[in-house]
Amino acid sequence: MPVYNVLIDRLEDYRDTYEGPFLDAIKAATNAAIDKLKVYCSKAGTEAYTVATILDPRFKLHYYREHE
Repeated sequence: MPVYNVLIDRLEDYRDTYEGPFLDAIKAATNAAIDKLKVYCSKAGTEAYTVATILDPRFKLHYYREHE
């Protein structure tokens, strides 16, 4: 789950700060990518990812405390 959250956060940041050419196309593409990631995230079986994240020594419960 952390990977999905990081990707979505970075895409949202890029979309919100981009000021170059093709602004409408970039916003449409990043919105499509965010929507696709959310679809895959919902199909991923969040229970297994939650347990895996808690068992991962790099994250433990720290990740969920920061991201509620």
